[in-house]
Amino acid sequence: MSNSDNVLRGGLTPKKVDVPELLRATVFRGGKPCTLRARAVSPVEWVYPTPAREFRLSRLELPAGRAHRLGGRGPDCLLVVEATVVLEWGGRRLELGRGGAALVPAGLHCKLRAGAAGRAVLYRASLP
Repeated sequence: MSNSDNVLRGGLTPKKVDVPELLRATVFRGGKPCTLRARAVSPVEWVYPTPAREFRLSRLELPAGRAHRLGGRGPDCLLVVEATVVLEWGGRRLELGRGGAALVPAGLHCKLRAGAAGRAVLYRASLP
């Protein structure tokens, strides 16, 4: 979801809850979900087209032991969904297993390397 000051809360928060307004603004109708199809931008990265100009969502699939360079443009938020990934920068390293997440600051050039156990899959939210 992109930035917005328009929030209608329906519960599960100590903040103001406005259920009648939420129900008035909500359309309850069945239908087919919109499926986004990714397009390849490199041999290891596929980008999903989104209507939000503020961010880009992509899927990275790294074969076992393969490295991929990241960074420079802006911050990257990474979420590992399969296998293990090692993030390497400036002589440091961070190992992320399935479910692991990391925020890579803007300007930090780093390498992602898939673990030896198999193909690693992760999702990346970044600036377009």
